[in-house]
Amino acid sequence: MSLEWEHVIVHSPHPIALHQVWDDIVESAHLEVALVPPLAPNRDFERSPDGLADLLTRVSLVSVEALTVRNVHRVDAKVWWSRPARGVASIGAIVESRTPIVVARLKAQYDRLSRRYLARHGLLHLPTAAVHAYTQVP
Repeated sequence: MSLEWEHVIVHSPHPIALHQVWDDIVESAHLEVALVPPLAPNRDFERSPDGLADLLTRVSLVSVEALTVRNVHRVDAKVWWSRPARGVASIGAIVESRTPIVVARLKAQYDRLSRRYLARHGLLHLPTAAVHAYTQVP
């Protein structure tokens, strides 16, 4: 019998530059954004290695291993802006729902606030972290 690896990743719940920069941009642009309601307690789990491992164990996976991985996401600033400009992720939904004038204001805030992550070679260096869990399944 051969086993396959299953891998699950969730973002850290702690403010990390990779996500915090978008929150800062929205706040600096003085936008009102509807908050996503939290999950019901019976559907939620702690975004930690133990919490993710427990969740996966509750759905009958065995030998679950989990850890937090920290790294620095390196990306060209124009490429990083192009994702929300095309509607990718929550920030993309915010950008797409705004008028061109507001989008220009968001972009100006992005240009201003992302500079603090700009390295000498022209790429943004955005610290990030995620919880990775893996298990083998038949």
